[in-house]
Amino acid sequence: RHQQDQDMQKLVYYLQEKFLGGHKWLLRGQMTCLKEVSVQKLLNQAAQDTVSSVLQLYSFHISYGSIRNLMEILLEANEKDIRSVVECVWPPSVAHTVTQACMNVQNAVTKVCPLPWDEKRQPLILILDNKLNKLPWESMPDLFSDIVTRVPSLATLHVMLTLHKKRASTPFQSGVDRTNVVAVIPPDTDLQNAVRFLAPQFQQYTGWKCLIQKAPTVSELRCFLTDSSLYLYCGHSWGHQYVGGRDVQLFRGRAVAILMGCGSGKLEHRRKLDGDGGPLYFLLAGCPTVMGNLWLVTDKDIDKLTSSLFSHWMSQSKPVSLGQLLALSRQVCRLVGLTGFAPVVYGLPVMMN
Repeated sequence: RHQQDQDMQKLVYYLQEKFLGGHKWLLRGQMTCLKEVSVQKLLNQAAQDTVSSVLQLYSFHISYGSIRNLMEILLEANEKDIRSVVECVWPPSVAHTVTQACMNVQNAVTKVCPLPWDEKRQPLILILDNKLNKLPWESMPDLFSDIVTRVPSLATLHVMLTLHKKRASTPFQSGVDRTNVVAVIPPDTDLQNAVRFLAPQFQQYTGWKCLIQKAPTVSELRCFLTDSSLYLYCGHSWGHQYVGGRDVQLFRGRAVAILMGCGSGKLEHRRKLDGDGGPLYFLLAGCPTVMGNLWLVTDKDIDKLTSSLFSHWMSQSKPVSLGQLLALSRQVCRLVGLTGFAPVVYGLPVMMN
């Protein structure tokens, strides 16, 4: 098991440095400093100058929009990474000029916004196919502390944004209320560690409703997702043995769902059909955000992560994102690769008030 844990940690490093290489910068959210008007003007001018320079030198036209976006995306990249990206887009001679332009604009931005830059970035939303969604992209070193979520398609993202922007009461708009939480630990005989370890912690939080060693009924789960701000499930899988997906997807809820069972965040694929599973049922039920595990996890280690996540939340004096809380909690696991990398977030980024 420890060897598998080490292999998983090597895998995420391989995904970033070997598989993606310089293209890893395409998976980073926008930096906060780019909102500065002076930085925007500098990037606009640099892109225009580069387009003109390439046209004069090589009689080759490059898109202003493409070079402008790349300059912004590659603002923190080294020369090797920049070259590996631009050489996939333009001929070698043009790529050389563009690489130098990107390096020059980095120096210019540094003068406007002195280092170190604020590492806080805008959220990243991944749209992964049936094979790529099995991998823990969120745990790559550069994304480990970023806010990252998953959605099954661009159409799904559009529908969710349209829906939740119209609902003032949804946690996507107002944030998750930490005094309006339901925690469920079902009556499974092999989950006694959760009962001993997590139940006392949850019961001391103000405003929390805890169902300890009691399985939710269909009507209870409907009320939890409709009336609560957050629904936490600490049992096997995502609870389909108590309330099935056909029932869940018909609810009209609003709560953020955190499902800490084995494989609770895994999507099952049948032949050429798209993925199907617990996260999608809860998104269809109106939940703006769903967190679950991609694979099997050990109960004590995942309980430790769960405890840490909510301890960090309750100790915050200002709103913090669910993704940031998860990043802080992954490291407490004994098996960081096998357990800490398992949780992923589906849906929209939310703030935990």
